[in-house]
Amino acid sequence: MNKKTSFFIIFTALTFPVAVFAFSAGNVPNSVTTLTINQLIDIMFSVIWPIAVAIIIFSGVVVGFMFMSAAGDPKKIEQARLAAIGVVLVTVVILLAFSIVFIVRNTLGNDI
Repeated sequence: MNKKTSFFIIFTALTFPVAVFAFSAGNVPNSVTTLTINQLIDIMFSVIWPIAVAIIIFSGVVVGFMFMSAAGDPKKIEQARLAAIGVVLVTVVILLAFSIVFIVRNTLGNDI
C-alpha cells in the first residue's frame, strides 16, 4: 500500500467520528439569541480540546513506534528523539494557548 492510500485510510478513520457527531450535535450554537462570548469560548474549547488531546496522544504513540523500530540505528534514534522533542514542544504550545484564554478571562472577570 502506498503512502497516499495509507494516509487517506488513517485520516478517514480518525475524522469519521467527528463527521458523525457533527450531524447529531443537537442545538446549533448560533441559534441561541443570547449567546455570550464566554459561552462561545466554552463551546469552542469543548470541541477543540478533545481534538488537541487526541493529536497529542497519537503523536506520542507514533514517536514510541519510531523509537521501537529504530533497532539501535543511530540515525533513526536521532529522528525519533527530535520527533519526541517536537511532541513535547507542541504539547506545551497547546497547553499555553488554552491557558492564556482562561488567564485573561479570570483577570478581566467573567463579564467579557
